Amino acid sequence: IGETKEGRDTLHLAFQQEPDIIIMEDNLPGNEGGNITSLIDEHRLAPLVLVVESQKEILNLIHLPEVYGILTLPLQEMVVLTILETALTAFQRIRKLENEIKELRKVIEVRKLIERAKGILMEKKGLNERTAYKYLQKISMDHCIPMEIVAKKIILKLQS
Repeated sequence: IGETKEGRDTLHLAFQQEPDIIIMEDNLPGNEGGNITSLIDEHRLAPLVLVVESQKEILNLIHLPEVYGILTLPLQEMVVLTILETALTAFQRIRKLENEIKELRKVIEVRKLIERAKGILMEKKGLNERTAYKYLQKISMDHCIPMEIVAKKIILKLQS
């Protein structure tokens, strides 16, 4: 648990401690324009829950993508617990989806490489698509290396 009185200090503390959740007053000095809240979100440090003084402020903040929850003063225990749990769950879900996207992008890049290598084999060696793919597979299995590496080597060797 850490406590700060200024936005920049909040950011530094968040980087140092890697908290599970960040609860921050919306009007914290140094967060004018939402620069601290944006940086917290950009670096995916933790889910951010803002504390506001009145319910009127909620409408201005609810649409911000970096805000995972909003608490109003005076704080009520059950409301706080519910908002924090919801924020943590949403943050974990988003992190999981971002990781899935990252993995899928990697899979697509590998497939593009393999397709490119197949195309080069088809062009340079006169193979059909199926035979070119089987050729890549065989080299991969015979040498116990991933098809991605085989594809990269074939592209480098035959493309020039």
